[in-house]
Amino acid sequence: MKVLTKPLEQEQKSASHFEVFSDTQTAEELSIRLKSSHDHPSPMPAQLKNDVRKNASSLYELLDSTIKSKGESLSKKEWVEGHTLEVEGLSQMTLHSFILQAEKLGKRIQYTKTLTVKITD
Repeated sequence: MKVLTKPLEQEQKSASHFEVFSDTQTAEELSIRLKSSHDHPSPMPAQLKNDVRKNASSLYELLDSTIKSKGESLSKKEWVEGHTLEVEGLSQMTLHSFILQAEKLGKRIQYTKTLTVKITD
């Protein structure tokens, strides 16, 4: 079975006039992944960043203390791809509090959203 996409011409609307998207995929299952990023650089001057960071905790310690101060615990945490921590059980409010603490250290924040839609039988 072949996956079909858009009509070849706008005026042709029948299913028999579709371009072939892939000869190797079947139409029983399809996953679509959308990814978008937004970069939020720190407006803090470099010298001030250095001064602020001299006695600051590491990001890992800051995250741990933020989670504890909010009375939360993670149901799952796993390190993936180097410095990426995948977690479950972290509320949006606690994450936001941690981001605000990181911004106070002059850190650049990058938001990346990934949405995966899986269509199956």
